[in-house]
Amino acid sequence: MPEDNQDRQDRTKTLNSVQLRATIIWASILASLGVYVGVAIFLKDQLPFIPLEPPVLSTVRLGLILATAIVLAIAPSVYRKTLATAYGRSGASEREILLLATNTYITALVIVMAMYESIGIFAMLLAFMGAGDNSFIGFMGVSAVAMLTARPKTAALMEHYSKTGNP
Repeated sequence: MPEDNQDRQDRTKTLNSVQLRATIIWASILASLGVYVGVAIFLKDQLPFIPLEPPVLSTVRLGLILATAIVLAIAPSVYRKTLATAYGRSGASEREILLLATNTYITALVIVMAMYESIGIFAMLLAFMGAGDNSFIGFMGVSAVAMLTARPKTAALMEHYSKTGNP
């Protein structure tokens, strides 16, 4: 059955709305890093809250570096696998396919952004333990760069939509 102009306009409007919501979610989570930096600056004179001996702090720092590496390594795969849950849904209506595609796109974005935000939380944890500015800035920088690379893109949403519902 050929698609009429109204259906195409409705689909485009829905996809544009989802892209806007995805961008707002992305920007909000990215902005949370600014809150973490503000808290660290505000509390700088009162740190550390959790004083640790240097060898223990080094071990914690190393553990968080390892956790960061794991997050960075698996987040893209988690993103792809979350999107893939929507693929191959033949027999579904066009509206069902559209809803499935947009919901899985937003879900995948939120999951990967939460994973990248955890690296910023590692930075706060290190700041509270008195690890120093270099550790805080390093972890916060990695978190921000990862989030910037995960920016929602219209082309990615359109590609995901085109794969949804196709075997």
